[in-house]
Amino acid sequence: MRRFPKVPAPHDWDTRGLQPGIRWLRDHPRAERPRDLWSPFRNELAAGFSGLCGYTLTYVPNGTVDHFTPWTILKGTTDEWRAYDWHNFRHCDGWFNSARRGPVPDPFLVEDSWFELRLPSLELFATDAVPASERAAVDNVLRWLRDDPRVMGPRQEWLRMYREGELNLDGLARKAPLIAAALRRQPEFLLAADRGLPRAATT
Repeated sequence: MRRFPKVPAPHDWDTRGLQPGIRWLRDHPRAERPRDLWSPFRNELAAGFSGLCGYTLTYVPNGTVDHFTPWTILKGTTDEWRAYDWHNFRHCDGWFNSARRGPVPDPFLVEDSWFELRLPSLELFATDAVPASERAAVDNVLRWLRDDPRVMGPRQEWLRMYREGELNLDGLARKAPLIAAALRRQPEFLLAADRGLPRAATT
C-alpha cells in the first residue's frame, strides 16, 4: 500500500449523492443495504487513485467504490449518513471489496514506508515503521494480500511485461508502483538498460 491524496468530491455530489442518500435512509429505516448512488461517480474516484486499487496498489480498469467504514458498522447508528460521505469512499478492486473482513489500513493515512514488496517472491511485508496503533490493521490485510492468487497473478504479469520489454519502467511505476519500487531497491532485477538510469528516472 501507499498513501493517496484525498480525492475532492465532485461538484454535484451533494445534490446527486449525499442529500438524496440521506433522504433515502430516512425513508427506509429498515433497509439492509443503502441505495447505490455512488457508482455513477466511480470514474471520478478512480481518477483520484490514478486507476489503482487503494489496497492492492495494482491498476484496475473497472474498480469499485469501497466504503472504508463499512455499512455493517454504520447501520443503525447516527453515522448512517456516512454511507454517502464522499470522504468515506476508496477506489479498489471488486474482489477486495467483496472479500474484505476486519480492519484495513486507510489509503489516505498509510505511510509508504510501512510496506515493502520483495523480489523475486513478489510478496508484501510490513516494515518496522508501522506504528503500534496500525499493526492490527496491517497484519490483517497482509494475511490475505501477501500470497493471494488474485494479487500475485497480476503482479507476476506486470513483472513479466516489464522483463519482456512490453512495458518500460515508467509505465510499470504507473500500473504497479510496488513492483517498480522493489526494482529500485533491488537493482539486480532491473533490465540491463535500466541499471544505469539516474534514480529519479526510475520513479
